[in-house]
Amino acid sequence: MKDLKTEVFNNEKCYIGYKGLQKDLNNFQNNYKYELNQWYSCLKVDTSEKDCSFGLNLCYDLFKGFSFGKRVFKCYIPIENNEFYFGKDKFRVKRFYLSDIEEILEYDWKELTEYQKDRICEYNPNFDFNKYWKKLSENQKDLICINNPNFDFNKYWKELTEYQKDRICKYNLNFDFNKYWKELSEYQKDRICNNLNFDYNKYWKELSEHQKDRICINNLNFDYNKYWKELTEYQKNKICEYNPNFDFNKYWKELTENQKDRICINNPNFDYEKYWEELTEHQKDRICINNPNFDYEKYWEELTEHQKDILYTKIVIKK
Repeated sequence: MKDLKTEVFNNEKCYIGYKGLQKDLNNFQNNYKYELNQWYSCLKVDTSEKDCSFGLNLCYDLFKGFSFGKRVFKCYIPIENNEFYFGKDKFRVKRFYLSDIEEILEYDWKELTEYQKDRICEYNPNFDFNKYWKKLSENQKDLICINNPNFDFNKYWKELTEYQKDRICKYNLNFDFNKYWKELSEYQKDRICNNLNFDYNKYWKELSEHQKDRICINNLNFDYNKYWKELTEYQKNKICEYNPNFDFNKYWKELTENQKDRICINNPNFDYEKYWEELTEHQKDRICINNPNFDYEKYWEELTEHQKDILYTKIVIKK
């Protein structure tokens, strides 16, 4: 167990931990959205050494918190009436309070380790990359190209490595793909097809099937209705798997069981109650595992023991 700071919160002595979340407050896996200033608890905490196990995961320090999201919040963990497992880099608890205190990376560049510099390049969108550019390692430049939406790629384009250009094509939503399209490699065009702002209609006829696959996987704004009849089964599979806006009601009767499986796994908007009686046990398993809105109390008596075991590891209770 690492040394943890303690504070009194809500008349309880608490450890201080950190929770890394995405910008929209989704967790690292993007399957649960948190609310600030809330208590959270779970049914059980696994005290084994397994990395992927059940319990509510928190980080010991701020820098590690940024490994799990763009925003890091201070958490209060009551010492009494709680359960703990203290791992090497993070720890699991049964209950904690997620505050609205958002932690900011403050640093003296000269005092930082290379690991800490890496994390700042990776997670701090306000990092002054122009000031430090000549001193940065290639790995740190890679991280800026991947994660910093404010990076001035036009200024540095000619000196960037192909790998760094690849990363900009994949991750930078502000990238001017029209300006550079003719000089991009096929691999880089593949990466642009992951970009939500890519004008796929303009380039559709010249795209490879692989590039169309990428659009079906990554572009939530893709007009699948327009192209549905010409899509491959693989591309339809990917839309069912990755697009939460997919109109499953419209296409349900023509979907394969595999495509229905993917909807049950990944679509939090799936109306499982409407289709419950016709779902396979495997599909019900997937809902228990992946759907944060599943009303497990309503169906508890008819669930299999396997499905109940799944829920023991997944349920997060908000009070």
